[in-house]
Amino acid sequence: VYTYQLGIALPLHMLARLFSGATIGQLDFLAQCVNAALGIAGAGVLAALAQELLDRRAASATLLLYIASLPTLLFAQFVYNINLMILLGAGAMLCFARYVRTGRVGFGLAYAALAGLATVAKPNAEIVLLALLICALLHGWANRDMKIVYTPLHGTGVILVPASLRKFGFRNIITVKEQNIPDGNFPTVVSPNPEERATMKMALDLAAKEKADLVLATDPDADRIGVAIPNENGEYILLNGNQTCALLTYYLIKRWSDLGRLDGKQYIIKTIVTTGLINRIAEAFGVKCFECLTGFKYIAEIIREHEGKMQYIGGGEESFGFLAGDFVRDKDAVSACSLAAEAAAWARTQGMTLYDLLKDIYVKYGFYKEAMVYIVRKGKEGADEIKKMMDDYRANPPKTIGGSPVITIKDYLSSESLDVRDGKRSTIGMEKSNVLQFSTENNTIVSIRPSGTEPKIKYYFGICEKLPSKEQFDAVQQKLDKRLKELETELNLD
Repeated sequence: VYTYQLGIALPLHMLARLFSGATIGQLDFLAQCVNAALGIAGAGVLAALAQELLDRRAASATLLLYIASLPTLLFAQFVYNINLMILLGAGAMLCFARYVRTGRVGFGLAYAALAGLATVAKPNAEIVLLALLICALLHGWANRDMKIVYTPLHGTGVILVPASLRKFGFRNIITVKEQNIPDGNFPTVVSPNPEERATMKMALDLAAKEKADLVLATDPDADRIGVAIPNENGEYILLNGNQTCALLTYYLIKRWSDLGRLDGKQYIIKTIVTTGLINRIAEAFGVKCFECLTGFKYIAEIIREHEGKMQYIGGGEESFGFLAGDFVRDKDAVSACSLAAEAAAWARTQGMTLYDLLKDIYVKYGFYKEAMVYIVRKGKEGADEIKKMMDDYRANPPKTIGGSPVITIKDYLSSESLDVRDGKRSTIGMEKSNVLQFSTENNTIVSIRPSGTEPKIKYYFGICEKLPSKEQFDAVQQKLDKRLKELETELNLD
């Protein structure tokens, strides 16, 4: 609508005012009629925008306001002027509500002023169209495209990820050129692992230079995602797998809720060693959270079991894998990158960065922090030692962890859960796996398992503290880091 009005209708109208003639007058009249039609179509756009940005009531109110004003078109000498004035007024009011709601009061006041101008001005094409131009420029500046830095780490994502981002509407995509070339030797990194800061160095340096809003990376086969976001000081924070999974899960459930798509039949999935923050988010929205063993084949099994019965929203694991929707049945970094960009764009409409959004999540649901430590034991002797360590934990489980009593012991090899307080045992409905999990009274969780592919025994720690406000983020994070270090020392892992 803006393009047509500013590129065609306004020039034709100005020419008609400057030069006389039947042909140009007819063209001007035709342009006015088309403008009126586009204005009516614009009402639908406004309604859709209202539903996307606010809620259904705002959408209905915007549309009804416009429809109620349509009879005035029958008595207007310059039909499209009145039409544009109403369209501008409704659009300005909508944008005013949006920007005030998200804390950008300056933009809101600017739109309110334009609405006032459109209301009190006589039906004059030049005034209305000039106001419309200012409105378009303000709106475009406020929603300028995010700057995204992406690296495929010499892998397969180089084609699909940028293409997917473009289909999602993102155009300002900057790739790390040196890492765009598929090369199994991975010449620019020691290891093509997006969870390591050293691997992400070139992307982070480029992001700092370009002042990017978001940094994305995919591993060589583009199934795991790395995400880095700037904090309030402009420093890039590399998210761990739990944080990425929690952010994407929250965004999906929140938007489903906003759009009225939750009816109690939706679910998400996480692995047993993935952050408990996801359970809290799902619980708050009334969404079922299934847990499974480590590996996306187990997530795919749950999706298949519930086909036609419940609706899958998304799921992931702490090892940087995520799957939104059931289009593929494995972790998929292509869709995850696009979803992360969409979440960042949505956060901007709320007057936040992704880093702000993460802090908000912690304030609402608790500051969850995790760590994973492993011990390497090579050869047959190493395998025997790892087996003995697991046997010892089963025979003599810890009574306290971090000073807090152990209240639940889950042994996934025997498929049995023990409530230490009353001695009750229950069955774990999962495939057997050599995993032990200890939960304490203060919500500390320690999971221990041998690696299935490497000569390692892995320890997963999960702890939680209340975060009263975002201003206390650094202090609470230091407290959590100290607790995690103490747990490693307690289990002789430091």
